[in-house]
Amino acid sequence: MGIIGQNFRRYLRRSPWLWVSLILLNACGGSTASDEVLSPTANDATNCPQTDPEAQRFTIKADLSVAEQFDFMAWDIQADADTVMVQTKQHQLIFCRETQAWAILPPAVFTPDQEPDLERLRTGEDPAFQTLELAGKTYQYRVFLRPNPFLSFENPPEKTIFELIPPGETEAIALDLYTLEQLQASGIGNDLGIPTVTAALPLGDALFFAVSSEQGEGFSGLSTFIRYDLTTNSLELHQPSEAIATQITDLQGITTDSETILWFGTKYAAEGSRQIPARGLGVYEFTNDWRQGELTFYTITDSPLVGAIPTQLHAEEDLLWVATGNGICQIQWREIQQWDAWDCWWFALETQLPPSGVPVYRSLLAPTPSATLTETTAEVLWWANTVPLGIDGQPKQGRYEIAYSPGFRVTVPEGAFRWEKGIYWPGEEWHWAGDRFTRAFDEVQENAVGLGPVGISEQGYTAEGVQDTNVLRGDFQLFTLTQDVTIVDYFSGWVEAEAIAPYFTLTPSTKTPITTENPLQKITTELF
Repeated sequence: MGIIGQNFRRYLRRSPWLWVSLILLNACGGSTASDEVLSPTANDATNCPQTDPEAQRFTIKADLSVAEQFDFMAWDIQADADTVMVQTKQHQLIFCRETQAWAILPPAVFTPDQEPDLERLRTGEDPAFQTLELAGKTYQYRVFLRPNPFLSFENPPEKTIFELIPPGETEAIALDLYTLEQLQASGIGNDLGIPTVTAALPLGDALFFAVSSEQGEGFSGLSTFIRYDLTTNSLELHQPSEAIATQITDLQGITTDSETILWFGTKYAAEGSRQIPARGLGVYEFTNDWRQGELTFYTITDSPLVGAIPTQLHAEEDLLWVATGNGICQIQWREIQQWDAWDCWWFALETQLPPSGVPVYRSLLAPTPSATLTETTAEVLWWANTVPLGIDGQPKQGRYEIAYSPGFRVTVPEGAFRWEKGIYWPGEEWHWAGDRFTRAFDEVQENAVGLGPVGISEQGYTAEGVQDTNVLRGDFQLFTLTQDVTIVDYFSGWVEAEAIAPYFTLTPSTKTPITTENPLQKITTELF
């Protein structure tokens, strides 16, 4: 291979998301279900808007991948005396404080502010400074690699640097965050990924910053918290070992008479999957030395949190708002360890069913239905293609997965095996909920390089690359698990997309503490 070809391959490796643009993502046709009028509670209080039924309608869009259709991750939270507004790519969700009810409105323009400026890097420039305004003064900050990874593929970057320019100054204060050697010694990655300041927070007599790196194809970084002391004009870093391998999504904090509390969201990323559950909501508390604090995590498995990946946080005097891809929580943070201090709402898709019911198929590609669902309403869990992707002239067709309580039993010719991160089995992306295994919207990994999200399937993939999925987001109970086979009873089925008209809503959470042991623990102990 010539020099140009070698450099192109290294360039693609340097920016792994370019691979995704070269892979055909799941393109979906629009569904044409009936036009039933939709639901939830309207707000009648002053300054609280009404739900827009059109904003609730859920249709499969031809220009989005399947994972994007179900991406309910928040990208902003704003609050005033009357309302709290949560922005997602799909909706504006407005909480009325007076009525304690939600209104669902069309989305605002998506304006992400945490993406690295790759075009600037490719031209040989360091990233531009971002700004933070405090008391009428402007602080400038940025994070970058040295040397620039795009200037010479023969000289990979050796360290990550944070810079801050105080108000009225022209020279930056620099802080080395970590080196390539430190990254490799940690076992987290082999090459320095492009870093990003994912949050900037003025708090007390300091500014706090969170820095995370791209992850995938061997690229990574050591997630770092940075404190700029306003009184001494100095920078310090802290890299808690429990969070160092994650990506920090957002950062909020508050000071009391005796301590400072930082809250932050976590996730992982990988090649083809930008949203992978990590350690949920982190809470870091300290008194005098900010690097000697206590760190606690609240996850979808051990707390009332109703999603796996917190993407946006908002702190008020007594409340902490946490938005995930599966719902929103309002927490009385002083009592955060108590379950009744959390008020949470699930994101859900529902549909009204005709009196005659709808045929239910036990798998995505099953040729004939196995049952008829005759309930008044049903929960809609996912949508998947039933035809191969990328074939000219093929119409885009699909089925919805819906909750179906009688359920089905499936035997999967794949069992459990041990690997470097523990035990893998077909239900790996589901979590134990006390009586069943369940899967939130934000636990479904995008898997853009692997033909979309993966479910549990008895038949596997067709020759054209379509997985005949039995269950993708439905709940299930584990019946048998060996090294060769998995048998589950799953409580969902598939219906033709044209048969239903899903709509988006928020439902108060009914989570309770888990008191029963995860059966997987005993089974895997016996297997290995």
